[in-house]
Amino acid sequence: MAFLEVSPPDENGFMSYGAFGTAFHDVMRELASTVVLQVNPRVPYVYGEKNRLHISQADLVVEAEDDPDTVPNLPLDEALQALSRLIVEQIPDGAAIQLGLGGVSNAVGFGLREKNDLGIHTEMFTDSMMELMKLGVVTNRRKTLLPGKAVASFALGTRALYDYMDHNEALHFVPYAFANDPAVIARNDHMISVNTAMAIDLYGQVAADNLGGRQQSAIGGQVDFVRGAQMSKGGKSFIALTSTHAK
Repeated sequence: MAFLEVSPPDENGFMSYGAFGTAFHDVMRELASTVVLQVNPRVPYVYGEKNRLHISQADLVVEAEDDPDTVPNLPLDEALQALSRLIVEQIPDGAAIQLGLGGVSNAVGFGLREKNDLGIHTEMFTDSMMELMKLGVVTNRRKTLLPGKAVASFALGTRALYDYMDHNEALHFVPYAFANDPAVIARNDHMISVNTAMAIDLYGQVAADNLGGRQQSAIGGQVDFVRGAQMSKGGKSFIALTSTHAK
């Protein structure tokens, strides 16, 4: 059974998977023998590929009015700002960017305000990317893959971010299988990947999911974007972290 949250249906009966579901919900729906849809008016209607379904495809429909999960924008300390400045210097105008989770990526996003004609091809769409689009820094005009569109698989941020996504034709949400494919990522010239890590050992091995032998998170798409950016014409990949952990 697949229990999937969706936006309210449009005039033709189509509903969107919202901020989180485009990444893999359609795969889950196809595998399930029973599909239950939870219609939530607080879920944004998002455009893209495999991110909507018709009400006739549901076996059961229920209703709810729950706020989606949000993540606040935390203050940026001096170390994060220093790291972000080093990376921002390396990002040319017209680049396509991917930013991962964590303070460093967030600091880089907000630090790109003086750049021009940036594009977005990312796994996660964030508040800093929204701000760059509002400021006209991100135009997506110079992208070599899906020009004119900011490409992402899911979004995580503030309520304002989800409101911005609702019926926004400048956004193009796609499943993980497309967004995270290194060969697809590399089709963006000057692809810039910015991610953080929990630790790097003396052999240069990066740990982003495990610290001290304890699992902290899933692997995620970091490796996909590192590879894709390095395969891209003029692309660069950054792993940034502070020199020590406070805990």
